Amino acid sequence: MRPATILFVEDEPVIALFVQSSLEDHGHRVLCAERSDEALAICAQQLPDLVLLNCRQAGSLSGAELACLLYQQFKLPVLLVTGARTQDLPAMAWLDAGCRVLHKPFTPRQLDVFVNRGLQDLK
Repeated sequence: MRPATILFVEDEPVIALFVQSSLEDHGHRVLCAERSDEALAICAQQLPDLVLLNCRQAGSLSGAELACLLYQQFKLPVLLVTGARTQDLPAMAWLDAGCRVLHKPFTPRQLDVFVNRGLQDLK
């Protein structure tokens, strides 16, 4: 799989660092944002290939709103990560539309497989 530029939106610094280093170990370039407004600003300046988005994150937008906006404005594919169980997530159209979800905690290997599947969908 070719290296990609990935935006990771996560408000927990320890998780952000873990994901960033895991993805960089696999050759990807990782951009990090803690809040939805930061994510939008990054996308306006340098468009990533893929977005990894914590479903429940800090900022003026909910995870669902940010995912929809990133797709509508930038046509970016969004992969979701969450600590919530699937049945505890709100029933939203973007989840029902086949958006992939990776549940925390996850291993570097699980993250790599998850991201590579998302990147393969871009072909």
